[in-house]
Amino acid sequence: MNSDQISVLVLILAGVGAFLFLIASLSKMRLKQKSRSRNDIKAFAKSARMTFYKNSPELDELLKRFEMMQRHNAQVQISNVLLSRSGELSVSLFEFSWITSGQIGVQQKQTAVLFDDFRLSLSHFLLRPRKMGDLLDSLSGCSDVVPERCPEFNNAFRVVGEAPLETHQLLTDEFVEYFLQNQNLCVEGLGNYFLVFAPDSLIAPPDLHGFLDSHLTGYHLLRQAASRSKQTKTPS
Repeated sequence: MNSDQISVLVLILAGVGAFLFLIASLSKMRLKQKSRSRNDIKAFAKSARMTFYKNSPELDELLKRFEMMQRHNAQVQISNVLLSRSGELSVSLFEFSWITSGQIGVQQKQTAVLFDDFRLSLSHFLLRPRKMGDLLDSLSGCSDVVPERCPEFNNAFRVVGEAPLETHQLLTDEFVEYFLQNQNLCVEGLGNYFLVFAPDSLIAPPDLHGFLDSHLTGYHLLRQAASRSKQTKTPS
């Protein structure tokens, strides 16, 4: 091996070493960021009087019942779970992630909140922002649940329920206005559960208070609407 070949070999080895050092540094940085983020979430949990869990097998199993979670091709991973209970209401604030389908899978992460209140008795319904494919569904005969008095809401959201009349009664003026102020929301109601998340939105720890407070308002509006609907069905 002559001197030129040795020089090339040294350069190659130096390049490989620099590349491996860069990968190790990036991995170490990601671990630090993840640790810092988790500590920030723990700090929020303490301030909000919620209990922190790294994960929750019980919540994993429960979320399998929701159609929004079933739509992901890969298994959803739950982490950074915060739990609280106040009277009849239980709140689970958590992050979930999955790998997109395709040759190059990309990890997606989102923040969601699940309200559990045994006073609710919801027939299954889904509400999400409209997308291009909805037009084809409409042409093929699929029908939406629509509050006719609010075309702005109808243009922004699609609502589908297994009991359309009951779901329609939930869409009070106040509940509709909540969605008009939060136009990127997906929600699903099922029995005594109300699931809320914004697609492709991982909420930073400093913003968790606002996220939770906003959707607590949505939950209260839903419960009020459900209570009124139940009263109208109760014979006098």
